[in-house]
Amino acid sequence: MPATSRRILIEPRLGDLTSAEGVVGTEFGAVTVAWSVEPERFRFRFVVPVGTTAIVHLPCPAKNCELKLNGRTHDARTEGRHLCFDLPAGRYDGAAVMDRSAPSR
Repeated sequence: MPATSRRILIEPRLGDLTSAEGVVGTEFGAVTVAWSVEPERFRFRFVVPVGTTAIVHLPCPAKNCELKLNGRTHDARTEGRHLCFDLPAGRYDGAAVMDRSAPSR
């Protein structure tokens, strides 16, 4: 993604890991990402620098997931086994949670 777009991509690649955290310096500021895999949920913390927007693709632990962001349900589109959404600058805590009330797709 071109740096001039002021958009960053957050797309954790899990592999065999069950958790990770780190900070990546960008020309727009530090991007902080932490995540962990738990039964039926994927927990995360992100810091998106001022003046940028994050495009986020999170793994979903089941066919039906809902996004919880800073304590509230948040809209996200499903692409395969990922929840995808955009975030403005800010600090975020949340989880992709298996939604037991939704029908299987």
